[in-house]
Amino acid sequence: MPHQMVPSPSHGPRPGPFVFWDPAGRRWRRICLGFFISFVLALAGIILFAHAVVRQGPPPPAAPISSPRLGHGTPLATCPLRPDWPTAPTTIPLLQPRNPASILRVAWHAPWDPRSWHSLRHHAAQLDAVIVEWMSLTDVKGHLRLEPDPHLEELASLDEAPPFYLVLNNLSGSQWQPEAVEELARSPRAHQEEVLAKVWAEVEHLDARGLFVHFEGLDPELRTETTALLQYMAEELHAQGRELWLAVPASREANALDTTALAPHVDHFVALLHTETSSDESPGPMASQAWFEGWLAALVHTARPGQWLAAIGNHGMEWTEGRPGQEIPFADAMERARRAGILDLSVDVPLFQPGFTYDAEGRTRTIWFQDAVTFANHVDAALRQGVGGIVLYRLGLEDPGVWAMPWDRSPTPPTAILPQGRPWPTWAMGTSSSPKPRKPRAHATSNATLQGHGALASSRGRVLLRSSIAGGPQRMQASF
Repeated sequence: MPHQMVPSPSHGPRPGPFVFWDPAGRRWRRICLGFFISFVLALAGIILFAHAVVRQGPPPPAAPISSPRLGHGTPLATCPLRPDWPTAPTTIPLLQPRNPASILRVAWHAPWDPRSWHSLRHHAAQLDAVIVEWMSLTDVKGHLRLEPDPHLEELASLDEAPPFYLVLNNLSGSQWQPEAVEELARSPRAHQEEVLAKVWAEVEHLDARGLFVHFEGLDPELRTETTALLQYMAEELHAQGRELWLAVPASREANALDTTALAPHVDHFVALLHTETSSDESPGPMASQAWFEGWLAALVHTARPGQWLAAIGNHGMEWTEGRPGQEIPFADAMERARRAGILDLSVDVPLFQPGFTYDAEGRTRTIWFQDAVTFANHVDAALRQGVGGIVLYRLGLEDPGVWAMPWDRSPTPPTAILPQGRPWPTWAMGTSSSPKPRKPRAHATSNATLQGHGALASSRGRVLLRSSIAGGPQRMQASF
């Protein structure tokens, strides 16, 4: 029997080529190509991201103020005026304050709110002008929606009735429509004339002093086109002997408006300094002192300061847990504090804004609001920047105390020490526009100062707001 070879258990069949065997090198070339493409895409992404960040512009610089609580810079009064500031329009006589030695006192009126009309009727004689919500560009076709005010004719019949400026915005419902403005800015002049003819007709029909343009959400990439559109609008209004005022938001959206290029055409810029925290954000201050002063300084330095008006808020916002915030009047903030049993509110540096939290109907609610004290601090900051006027935002929401204080000068000298036992100021709730005196409380302390440049603060570095709302007239006052 022939001998048979039995394979050893340690020797199997000869293996085939190795799974990564690539004698021609094709796989390696594909891997290198893949790495190269990934690198190029990643590099392109980094470049696009950096471009987007730079396009937004830098954050607003710190205000040039001398307050010890904020600790920046020097007061504007000590800074030399820039000789290269663009010149404001001089083609028509501009609105002048009733008091030649004062600045413009303007208020924002909402026709749909009966409280706004009530406040306007009572304080019309104290105002130099009124901004009236009126028209909206709602879509890319140039449709114009009107918010007529049935009381406007009655306003004109009031003694010492102030002139009014009609608002043209791009708000549809609760949403801004930047595309409506951007499409108009890109359109041929013939289409612009067709759309704006409706605006001019409304302004002429109501004999408004001018137009207040309030556009938000615009793309900074279309800044040139937007500037050209606004220049054209200014030319048309000036030809009619009317003014153009332009709202400038205190946010990065301001980059969409070239205020320096527009300064020779726009009669007044209005810095919107009344909403630091929007309704769709987490609860926060309406306009903290540092935020207000920082944005004010950043904006007014783009044109001559006297060409600017500072829009100062005097209202509140209530956030219910899990829901967007709702704008509320100062009086409603006080009523909610009373119902929640909150008697004392403290305002600490550096915000200088009152707020409180309470529970109702199983939900946590947070309220931040502004009052006459915050208004005094903001007016003082605006005056130090040399603005040409104050705009109260808005009628019907305000603390009545704002009407009992000056808008054209600091309430007291910047470093004044309040006399012992004299709380300042005390403002009463209700329809009266005059402060009501009260006896000083036994625990009122001395050495209360207007720190640095006039922000109300106690010697311990904060404002203590007392709300004596448990029984009797409702009050909001600063106690020291």
